[in-house]
Amino acid sequence: MKKFVFVIFILIGAVFRCFATPERRISAALGIVGHAYLKERTLESENLRYRYPDPNDTGRFEYTDEDLVFSPFNLSFHYGRTIGKHLDIGGCFGYDYLRMKQETEIITSIGEQTSPHGNTYTLWESSHKYGMLNRHVLYIMPEATLYWFKEKHAAMYCKLALGMDFVVEKRVFTYPSSSAVVSGEPHFCFQISPVGVEAGGEYLRVLVELGYGAQGTFQVGIRHILREPENIKE
Repeated sequence: MKKFVFVIFILIGAVFRCFATPERRISAALGIVGHAYLKERTLESENLRYRYPDPNDTGRFEYTDEDLVFSPFNLSFHYGRTIGKHLDIGGCFGYDYLRMKQETEIITSIGEQTSPHGNTYTLWESSHKYGMLNRHVLYIMPEATLYWFKEKHAAMYCKLALGMDFVVEKRVFTYPSSSAVVSGEPHFCFQISPVGVEAGGEYLRVLVELGYGAQGTFQVGIRHILREPENIKE
């Protein structure tokens, strides 16, 4: 994993140092329904409801149910430089936030009991915890954008980004009162946007993208274009 992180930063550094071409693009976008949100929704649908263990089991069992309560939006920021007429190489970083209601049932065996018929079974004690889970996701990715065409006031493109994300979770239980912060390791993340459109002025445009990944299935944002006169197509 450390080697992977090192390679990502080397690639991003190369973008900012090696490709000093006339056209540069700076963007900010709002994404809807990113990979982190969809993954959590899938896990929720697969969660088992609370149930007691098998009568012959002993020990302590904990079941947690999570319910997303925050809208599925995330922010991303992008910088790119052109290489030739149709290829743009750059990088992005973004932030995604998931907020979930969390309910935990803890089931603990407290002994055994024998029925009048001679059957022995386990006695259980149950308790609950209620609270919120806040998940903060930061991601950074090199990006490659292939432009189908570029005009003075519009362009159409597709985009691929590969990188990593960092997840920090904070659990806050209101009953009983407690909190804990858990930091996770970096994980692989990506964005594939087969359709992207930008339109507007010569230097400031609105962008719309459709795709899948860390940035969302649908993105809308603004883009500032810096270019020299010879790179403008009349």
